[in-house]
Amino acid sequence: MTVKRLRNYKEIITLSHKVTVYVPSESGGQPLSNRQEILDYTLAELARICGGATSTEALGYWQSPTGRVVRERVTLVYAFCADLDGAIDDVVTLVESVKAESRQESMAFEIDGELYLI
Repeated sequence: MTVKRLRNYKEIITLSHKVTVYVPSESGGQPLSNRQEILDYTLAELARICGGATSTEALGYWQSPTGRVVRERVTLVYAFCADLDGAIDDVVTLVESVKAESRQESMAFEIDGELYLI
C-alpha cells in the first residue's frame, strides 16, 4: 500500500516521531531491586506524554571508563507521537527521573533515530 493511497483514508492518524528510553537492569553491576517499578513508571509516563507506549527486551554492550566491555539487559520503552514540540521537556524530565531512581551515571534515550546521553 503506498503513502498516497493511505492519505485517502480520513481515519488514519500519522504518528511521525518516535521516542525510546533505554531502561537499565543493573546499577554498578548489581541487579536493580526496583526494576519492575521503574519499568512500570517509564511505560506509564511515556504513555501519558505520547498517548501510548510499548516495551521490548534487548541486550546491550557498552564500554566502561576502565575499558572493560559490559554486557547488560536493557528494556527499550518506546512511543510514537504526532507532535513532540510540547513534550520534549517531559521526556527529559522522565529520563532524569529514571536515571536518579536507577542510580545510573548516564541514561540513553532516542528521539527520531538520534541517540542522546544525559
